[in-house]
Amino acid sequence: GLLSKAFSKLPSPRLPNVGNAPKGGTVSHGHGAGTGAPQQRGSGNTGQGLFTDAAARRNELLKGLTRCKAGGEDQIKSQSQVGSKQSPEMETFMDDLDVNAHNLVKIQHLSIGGLECYVEANEDPQIFVQKAVDSNVFASLLSRMATTVFKIHSSVCHLYWDSHGSTAAFNKGGALYFNFFTFLSQNWSYSEVIRNVPVKTKNGSTEFFRQPVLVAPHNAFLFWYGVLCHELSHQFISDHNASFANYQMFFMTEYFPGLNKMIVDETGKQLPA
Repeated sequence: GLLSKAFSKLPSPRLPNVGNAPKGGTVSHGHGAGTGAPQQRGSGNTGQGLFTDAAARRNELLKGLTRCKAGGEDQIKSQSQVGSKQSPEMETFMDDLDVNAHNLVKIQHLSIGGLECYVEANEDPQIFVQKAVDSNVFASLLSRMATTVFKIHSSVCHLYWDSHGSTAAFNKGGALYFNFFTFLSQNWSYSEVIRNVPVKTKNGSTEFFRQPVLVAPHNAFLFWYGVLCHELSHQFISDHNASFANYQMFFMTEYFPGLNKMIVDETGKQLPA
């Protein structure tokens, strides 16, 4: 179908090093309500039933989405974990994990497209401003995908900068963090589209004006949709095992029509058939 064709057109079929949490560390994948206790099964129905019962599958995924949280700690620390185990089912989606230690510090009084920003303690916090065009395109892609495709609040998503790590994203207690360095390294070519942009007036009301904005290409939407689905799957399963692979597949297939509509709305173009 269109889903498999779309992802087959990506430069690489694998997601590069999407974050896995160090056991016992501060940063961890989202485990349901964020209690730190890994759930090996969502609501006890992660077996064959979710393959055949569309309503049960949809309700199960919604439970994970409703457990997403805004996060927003001033500092995020973790130890390094190399070579996290994964099942054969995950090998087509991602390489062996190599997660660097994090010492992320929130950049106070800075948000890009409404998303909070973090930086590794030894790196330049001005990077988001210096690369403002790219950071705004990235933030817009993530926030609009979160709100229009998955129907979760954009405050769930955060940007961070780690130019020395190989992690593209991670899930901490239901809050999602995305590495701006990974996005910038992909060297996407943007296109200009005309969009109704909300602008606050002096009297506090909001008016919409048609303005040109830059948007990322189809492949960027597809890639980061895959990353989002991966991190959302950690709302249910901590390890990269067969059940986790099922959840990732459920997310990717269930919400793909919404992604397809978003791409048309954002770029004005259909995905190639």
